[in-house]
Amino acid sequence: KFARRFIPAVVLFALATFAAWAIWKNDPASGIINAIAVLVIACPCALGLATPLAVSSAIRAAARRGVLVNHAQALETISRVDTFVFDKTGTITHGEFDLVEFAVCEGARWADVLAPLASLESQAEHPLARAVLKEASRLDIPLTRADNLTPHRGAAAGVSGSVRGVSVFAGNRALSEELSHAPVSTVIDAALARWSTQGLTTIYIGQAGQVVAAAAFGDRLRSEAQSVVAELHRRGIRTLVLSGDAEGPT
Repeated sequence: KFARRFIPAVVLFALATFAAWAIWKNDPASGIINAIAVLVIACPCALGLATPLAVSSAIRAAARRGVLVNHAQALETISRVDTFVFDKTGTITHGEFDLVEFAVCEGARWADVLAPLASLESQAEHPLARAVLKEASRLDIPLTRADNLTPHRGAAAGVSGSVRGVSVFAGNRALSEELSHAPVSTVIDAALARWSTQGLTTIYIGQAGQVVAAAAFGDRLRSEAQSVVAELHRRGIRTLVLSGDAEGPT
């Protein structure tokens, strides 16, 4: 913004210098030399070089500290930011989940639920998938191939597929309502209600169009998260969390 005003002003000063020498001093040759001197001393081209270099150096310095800047304009406008929007998993928290608790419907066994679930999650990339695989490894549960793997994003989030010819899914409540055809067991509903008060991340687990189990996962808050949010508030910046997780853990 400054350069757009500065460069025309310098050119006008150079023209005025030439005019002064040519008209009042009657020495156009010296006028040209002094006009060039004004241009060289002011060096407006330095702004066109120095500004991008300064910005690119700042972007590299931020990258070394783990801050990624998409484009230079974002770096230039960040001083006017009044709201920060955070993701939760992997940003405010470590994104390293552990399976804390599970609940199965009447007549089902957790091992029979975990085996196809782990087989399904072995091809997924979500942090919860790693927690499921870690639990399956701890219990020495063998994995089989999952077919027709379909990731679900948006309001109904999770993953579905088939293991040994049986349809399997794992995801949030919206996905369970979309893919299941029977009411959820009261045992599972009671467990989900209890977990929501504990701030745990939960998933519904279904087989053959029915919710057969639910699992709760715990994540750890980053040690610096509270101090960062407190510092932003001290500077008058509002903070929000935009997460695909349920309201309880968020």
